[in-house]
Amino acid sequence: MEQIEQSDRQKNAQAIYLRWLMLLAGMMAVTVPYVIYDHMFGADKASINVAAPQVPPVAVNVDVAASKAPPVDVAFVALTAAESGGGVYLGIDAGDIDAVVAGQLGLSSTCGVLVNAVIPGSPAATAGLERGDVLISLDNRPVTGLDGLKALVATLTPSQVVRVVFIRDGVKKSAYITVAGTTAILRTAAAAPPSDSQAWGMTVGPLTSKLRATYGIPDDLNGVAVLGVTPGGQADTAGIRMGDVISGLDKTATADMQDFFKAAYADDSKTSLLNVYSQGQFQYIALNSLQGNAVDAAVVNLLADQSAPYYISILHYVMIVGVIGFIAAIYIYFSLFRYSPGNEKMQYIARKIRSGTSVFLKQEYKTAAFYLMVFFIALSFMLGISTGGAFILGAFCSMLPGWIGIRAATIANVRTCQAAKEENGLHKALQIAFRGGAVMGLAVASIGIIGLCGYILIVMAGQNPKTVVYVVTGFAFGASFFALLGRVGGGIFTKSADIGADMVGKLELGLREDDARNPAVIADNVGDNVGDVAGMGADLFESYIAALVGTVIMAMSMPKPMQYMTLPFVLAAIGLLASMISMLVGRLFMRTANPQGFLKNMIFLSGIIFAAGAFAATSIMTGDMKLFLVILIGVACGTLVSVEVEFFASGKKPMKYVTRMSKAGAGTNIISGLVVGFQGAFLPMVTVCAAVIVIVSLAGAYGLGLSAVAMLATIAITMCVDAYGPIVDNAGGIAQMSGAKPEVRRITDILDVAGNTTAAIGKGFSITAGIVTALAYFGAYASRIGFEGVELFNTRALVGLFIGATFPFLFAALTMGAVSHIAERLVSETRRQMREIKGLLSGEAAPQSDRCIEIISRDSLRGSILTGLIAVAMPFIITVAAGINALAGFLVGAMVVGSILGMAMSIGGATWDNAKKYIERERDAHGGMDEAYKAAVVGDMVGDPFKDVAGPSMNILIKLMITVALVLCPILLKLAQ
Repeated sequence: MEQIEQSDRQKNAQAIYLRWLMLLAGMMAVTVPYVIYDHMFGADKASINVAAPQVPPVAVNVDVAASKAPPVDVAFVALTAAESGGGVYLGIDAGDIDAVVAGQLGLSSTCGVLVNAVIPGSPAATAGLERGDVLISLDNRPVTGLDGLKALVATLTPSQVVRVVFIRDGVKKSAYITVAGTTAILRTAAAAPPSDSQAWGMTVGPLTSKLRATYGIPDDLNGVAVLGVTPGGQADTAGIRMGDVISGLDKTATADMQDFFKAAYADDSKTSLLNVYSQGQFQYIALNSLQGNAVDAAVVNLLADQSAPYYISILHYVMIVGVIGFIAAIYIYFSLFRYSPGNEKMQYIARKIRSGTSVFLKQEYKTAAFYLMVFFIALSFMLGISTGGAFILGAFCSMLPGWIGIRAATIANVRTCQAAKEENGLHKALQIAFRGGAVMGLAVASIGIIGLCGYILIVMAGQNPKTVVYVVTGFAFGASFFALLGRVGGGIFTKSADIGADMVGKLELGLREDDARNPAVIADNVGDNVGDVAGMGADLFESYIAALVGTVIMAMSMPKPMQYMTLPFVLAAIGLLASMISMLVGRLFMRTANPQGFLKNMIFLSGIIFAAGAFAATSIMTGDMKLFLVILIGVACGTLVSVEVEFFASGKKPMKYVTRMSKAGAGTNIISGLVVGFQGAFLPMVTVCAAVIVIVSLAGAYGLGLSAVAMLATIAITMCVDAYGPIVDNAGGIAQMSGAKPEVRRITDILDVAGNTTAAIGKGFSITAGIVTALAYFGAYASRIGFEGVELFNTRALVGLFIGATFPFLFAALTMGAVSHIAERLVSETRRQMREIKGLLSGEAAPQSDRCIEIISRDSLRGSILTGLIAVAMPFIITVAAGINALAGFLVGAMVVGSILGMAMSIGGATWDNAKKYIERERDAHGGMDEAYKAAVVGDMVGDPFKDVAGPSMNILIKLMITVALVLCPILLKLAQ
């Protein structure tokens, strides 16, 4: 009967997997043809006939004498009827591409002309040309500069249909234009060489009565007053002087400061046309755009957003939700003490695990504190105290949920074991373990909201919006740095202990799992807490924060930044509320539900509630249903990747394949695990890529960040399920070491299997969100640094690409090498105790487990600090050695290879682990398979650092390096010069 039920479950799982594959195929079928069409044909349109518009005369008053060297060409050049072959009109305001603009666009300076403006209602405007396009071909003939364009236009006649080929955002497009009959092709002035800051180099302020009286400014003239001009800057070069009034920008009137800021940021070209009133004269002047400096662009955007107070009030409500979540976590924590901790022997073992955990955490926090203080001082000196404070706060908030979670886990483990011994033990043990995990989940979500949202509110209250960009990235930097220490350090600890315990206990002495005579067993149980609770908590907290920060950075470059900055925090608050509602509802079904089904239903229920809340939030706040679609795609992508990861990591077919290979020995077991890992990485990456294409087409880079927030919005439930696993694993160890009945261990094993299966869903969401967030982060970095168009085959970029692609392998080697080194020391110590402590094997003497914990704690922290410092240093090293282009290539290479390698290692490691458990169950049920079991144990020891150290650390590594580049890009730019 049990075999029939297993067969039915397998068929159902296969049917679900096939449905997801069909959905993915449908997404690809829609997306790929669209992308191919867009790139091949661009904006091709049908022939357009328009009447010749009346071109108003242009009155230009030029004061070139006021300019300093080099002079700025501000003349409008008009083609006469004779020059244009009878008089034709396109309506394009174009200019030569000088070396500066060519470098910014990644083009040859002789390639085409730059469209500085398109006259409204003209043939060019009707055909879809826009400011910033680069014309490269007219009527199938190349355009090689303004003179070349003039020569081509001279051959045209009115009503002639010509095909214009142009480049927009790095993509070749085309349009058909019907030439109109009139006279005038205009070009704007060429841009002066930009200053190092890429800013305009002037300070503006509101017009006051004192300024009007001082400079003789008429009362009926509105605009902004120039209060200062930076020597040698763009404004100085163009001839602007203190006391001038800017009343218009690119034919847009500016009546006050907010109008000016809006118009300045809306100007996305490399030149800007200012209407400057200077001692009673107006003049048109071309200046470099504010877009060159993303920080300044974000500042003017924030200052221009009149709705900021409304959204700041919403952020206060988000904070209240975070506080409610934290209070709920504390309440659940204290509720655990109501349950019985069992007999004295069980409590003794639990105290040993708790004390070992405390030893490691104290050493970790003490070691991390020194390096965090060094970075705090450096960041405060270079970028200001607010950024340094944000770094420290981010690191502290990353640490705090892990500390709270471990306290809850080490209290819940022994109580879960005791509950398994009582009546209705399965469901009572499930309840306690789930509540213990809920403390961790709620702590991660609520502390993330309180920490990041609260610090942003403090900065905004200080009315210094320029620091917001640095604050959010500084907060993310602190979270990422500590997450790497916690994840790598905790992972090295737990896997070194696991390997040391298995090599001596299982392979050499034939002891069972968690045998009390094995000196490394307590260390192994301690490792479950420091690696899978504190380490995983810091990991998911970092992913959660990174998704929020990436979205905030993207929002700051949008027309209404506060609206789009607030939306991800609202989604996070909705996700936290959805998780708490799911936990409350789950209590009604916990006593009758299957453990695995219960955990999955909690995840899916919170997702449904979140989706409903997200629909309401996007409708009310933006009215843009594309954003809601992006949120749904993000959740669907995370779910699909989770199903795919679960299939390869724990599906029947991969398990049977690895089991069959294990019968031949350890070598074939390892090869088969690698095969499954490499195969398993392909489909999830295709899924992510398909989702990214659709998301970007709907909402751009902002959509990437928003989708990542949606994937992790219900992190409270996700982290609850992850923390649940180590609790029931520890409960099983306590049952084994305390001599409990086999029925107790059977119950804890059932709970453990359920946790391992559902944890794959959480890992799928985490991995997917990490990849998508890394893409959003890199987009923010490229925007800040001004390298959206770096050529792939630029030598330095290509060199950086190869080094970046190699670096994840070096990082994996360092972390796995640390595991191997510490495991070797632990094996030696375990053998020594077995050899020297009389009566240990017979159970008459107790092992020296504290000695094992001391060895692992010290060495694992050294390994984590080394990898963390290397990750932080690499952006500096690459920039100094090869330049900023190489750094861009380095980050791309590390992002691509690290994501794939991390996915493959996580899946492969989980496959080895699950195969070992599968063989272990078959051996216990039917006997035999001893050789296959030993081979599987070897494979599991190889897979442990794959899935719990190197693999999951890849996403943290990538985001940490991009965050460093993002925070310190002004310094990196100076180093590159």
